[in-house]
Amino acid sequence: MIDTKTKELMSISASVTAHCLSCLEYHVNRAKEFGADDDEIRQAIAIGKAVAQGAAQTLEDFIPTLTCGIRTKPFPKDIEAL
Repeated sequence: MIDTKTKELMSISASVTAHCLSCLEYHVNRAKEFGADDDEIRQAIAIGKAVAQGAAQTLEDFIPTLTCGIRTKPFPKDIEAL
């Protein structure tokens, strides 16, 4: 069985990956309530950021297969252009 502190640290990572600010705030506070220290929280955030970055790169690599090999602008710049 996974203890509550670990579940909250996992939820922090998931919140970062989902870009859910209210979720992140909630789970950081809950993790602290269950004894997580700042270093553990920073590690959970770093894991979420790494997963999100990997997903963004995977999407960037996949887009050309949908556009018959035509290169599109990098994904982050597409967002900036909006």
